Amino acid sequence: MHKANKILGNVLNEIETGLKLDVDTDYLADKFSMSATHLRRLFNSAFGQSIGTYIRSRKMAASVEDLLKTKLNVLDIACEYGLDYEQSYIRAFKREYGLTPGELRKFKSEERLKKMSPLCLFDPYKLTDNALLGSDTIKTAQKGICGAYNFETWKDTGNIAMSLTDDGVKGINGGGFKCKWNNSGDAIFRTGKNFDEHLKHSQIGCIEVDYGISFFSRDGSYIGVYGWTLEPLVEFYIIENGALSFINHFNHKARVSIDSGTYEIFEFNRKKQPTIIGINDFKQYWSVRTNNRLNGIVTVSEHFKAWEKLGMPLGTIYEIAFAVEGIQSSGAAEIYRNVLSLDKKAIGKNCA
Repeated sequence: MHKANKILGNVLNEIETGLKLDVDTDYLADKFSMSATHLRRLFNSAFGQSIGTYIRSRKMAASVEDLLKTKLNVLDIACEYGLDYEQSYIRAFKREYGLTPGELRKFKSEERLKKMSPLCLFDPYKLTDNALLGSDTIKTAQKGICGAYNFETWKDTGNIAMSLTDDGVKGINGGGFKCKWNNSGDAIFRTGKNFDEHLKHSQIGCIEVDYGISFFSRDGSYIGVYGWTLEPLVEFYIIENGALSFINHFNHKARVSIDSGTYEIFEFNRKKQPTIIGINDFKQYWSVRTNNRLNGIVTVSEHFKAWEKLGMPLGTIYEIAFAVEGIQSSGAAEIYRNVLSLDKKAIGKNCA
């Protein structure tokens, strides 16, 4: 029973993080190594509804925010959530809520919204409630050290909470943490290691991050490896999971295969923005995984090599961390494994 509950929790999490992606029963069954028939039976037995119906309902519930907070037309919103044609979306929306998307926009009353069913079965705050009640909970922008790892948390608006652990893996001094954010314009949480700024990645050897995370959010939130180099000044991201609508404005460089996945590589120039050495011009490098995942090994060195082959030079390493960032959203995450390994001898076969 415990195993089934864990599988269903992961399924619900995957649905939530893929509301704008092509997540369906077959995709979920394949991801969690079971037959689609078994998944349907398991889901229906636990929740009293079909998994297909639940996915459609969650997509429509997510579309409500876009209807109320953006000026996108109804067709664009329907397409963004993969809800087929405009008229199909309108009919399904009215069956779900008793009014059309246009009527919702017209009334915008709390009484109307109260009639909307509580569709989300997944409670993100179960991830963090137990861990975020102590006196050691961080609720403001801070930097520091926990065990062998540096940590940082930051926000511009909204509320944040972060709870640190120094045993990301049993027997290993790791960088695990739990966090949540509410109505944040931008909220950042990360643990990793700062370097002495004298070594390039080629001098360090193979660099890997072994991570595992439970993650709930959508819109502009994402998780992945983050860091900086100096001379040249570069801020880099290796995104493992999340929604990045803004990435389309960046310069697309290439598509590469790393760690049994496909990553799209982007470059972006920032002008007169805050950096680790004050206000400066700098470049951002992005590797964005096309098939989202919540655990695995990120061979950071392979991304560094791919960037450099594309004429995207890196300097001396300042920081490498595993990060959660929430942009104009609310959410929660539990990083239950976060181990940064350096040098070929510590890694083994993954780095050539």
